[in-house]
Amino acid sequence: MADKAHLPDELRARIDRQRKRQRLVRFSFAITVAVTVILLFGVNQAQTLAPTTRNLHLLPIDDQLWMIDQHLELNNQGKLGGTFGLLRIDGDTVTTGSRFEGTVTGITLLPNDRVGITTGARFLEFDLREDGWPRVEIHNLDLNDPDTSAVVLRSGEHNWLCWTRGTEVSVRPLDQPDVAAHSLHKTSGAGAELRGVTIADRIWLSVRDTRNNELTLVAFRAGIEDAVDGTPDDATAPVPADAAPRARRTRIDVIERTKVTANVKRSSLAVMPGDKGDRPVVTFIRKDERTWGLLAYDPAEKNWIDGTLPPREKPPSGLDVSNFASIARQGDAMLVAFNDGPQVKLARGKLGAGGIEWQDAEVLPIDRTQGAAVYIVWFVLLFGVLLLMASQGVWLLLNRERPGDRTLAALLEKKLDTDTKKIKKPEIKLLYASSMARALALFIDIAITSPVIILLQDVYDFTWEQAYGFLSFGVATMDGSLLQTVMATLVTLLVLIIYSTVAEVFWGRTFGKALLRLRVVDVKGEQPATWRIVVRNLVKVFELVHFLVLLIPMVLMMMTGKQQRLGDILGGTFVIVDAVPEESPDDIDI
Repeated sequence: MADKAHLPDELRARIDRQRKRQRLVRFSFAITVAVTVILLFGVNQAQTLAPTTRNLHLLPIDDQLWMIDQHLELNNQGKLGGTFGLLRIDGDTVTTGSRFEGTVTGITLLPNDRVGITTGARFLEFDLREDGWPRVEIHNLDLNDPDTSAVVLRSGEHNWLCWTRGTEVSVRPLDQPDVAAHSLHKTSGAGAELRGVTIADRIWLSVRDTRNNELTLVAFRAGIEDAVDGTPDDATAPVPADAAPRARRTRIDVIERTKVTANVKRSSLAVMPGDKGDRPVVTFIRKDERTWGLLAYDPAEKNWIDGTLPPREKPPSGLDVSNFASIARQGDAMLVAFNDGPQVKLARGKLGAGGIEWQDAEVLPIDRTQGAAVYIVWFVLLFGVLLLMASQGVWLLLNRERPGDRTLAALLEKKLDTDTKKIKKPEIKLLYASSMARALALFIDIAITSPVIILLQDVYDFTWEQAYGFLSFGVATMDGSLLQTVMATLVTLLVLIIYSTVAEVFWGRTFGKALLRLRVVDVKGEQPATWRIVVRNLVKVFELVHFLVLLIPMVLMMMTGKQQRLGDILGGTFVIVDAVPEESPDDIDI
């Protein structure tokens, strides 16, 4: 053995400098990981950081004003979903009801003070006479097409289902599926978007062709009539006098069909009374623009006239995801609800020959709309921290100690005994297992215990996703399934802890560690005491509760230099490579 003084100064300086750099990068890497964990928890758990895409649907009922407040969001499958709630506006007072899952495509007023709301493949009825306006009935539309657009509108004695089927827009009574549907309109491609309102006995339907983004307005009356054998599909064709009766069919009388405008992304429709006939009014956002527009139909001239909407205090922004105005009719007045920055405003106006005269908009006292600006700031910050963490990890990987450097470092660390002037006896050298090897052993042990989890599923009534939710990349929401998920996670971890504790007490390793030739030892390289093994395994409940928390033991393993997680530190244990050739221990890098 050589003494530290016998090494060249330049070599000693290089090794010292390299080790200082490694300690510094390891320490900064630990801080970066901790900041990343905090940011990930913040982004996932703080709902106010996520952008609120808000759709507003106004529903005036006599002198009262109701509104559907729709929040849109992406679900776990990347599809657009969300929640909606009923709001009643009484002057400066806004009463909020319960929120429900679904994406609102249409609303209609029903008899007996009920409101019908169409959400995708369902039609929901709410009773406005009871406290909280509960949902009282659910009707499945049975369209069997996830890409279809459907609205249900009340006219006469029936609720009429209008939906897209390929390139056709069809109509039939909702409560009588045996009545044959009628083809109302054809589009250039599949997937048209429908919106509608009912005025007296007329149904006004706006059809946005999603292929060319053209907006068309169709006004019609609907009814039911008897069909006869030999009747062509075209309901307007003459019926033979000797034809035999057969099933009933939907009758459609088209009153108006007109193209409104093109390049439309979203739209809202209202129909106002006029001296020369009903005057439809449409607000819209064009597909490639951030500003909105308004068009009013002139029944005398049979054309559309440009109009204006109430001015906003804040200019339109590319980060404003709720830049839209929804309109409705209340008596002879026009109502418009829109987002002005984070605020939701309501304005009233009169439609006259010279255009629309708007009153000053009032701010509705509901929760503020959160745009994407804060979310983007958090995302950029998180991306920067992840990039920094990746660069630090690559540096540590490329500059890890080589076997020769470890040998030289061991020589530098030798200390002379002050009494005997001889080199102290070297400590026991343990070859610590890498974090990658230990993680692989953990996954093997999880797979080994999975049959027990399958047997316990029927006992505790949890799903496979709940049992292994701690391995997913999501954060549990505060809903009714949270308690079940926590219970399933604890059952899974308890099975894993019992298995690991028993195996390590009797054999010093689990089956996963045995496959990778790893062993649990104490500081002397011997079998640890039972209490040490119990402590190191009980801490797994905290370390494996979620994938984000799992980053904490990973950071500790990098900081200690001896690959110890929190359970190892508290229990005084180490995980080492058990099989090391005696002739060349420094050449093995696990």
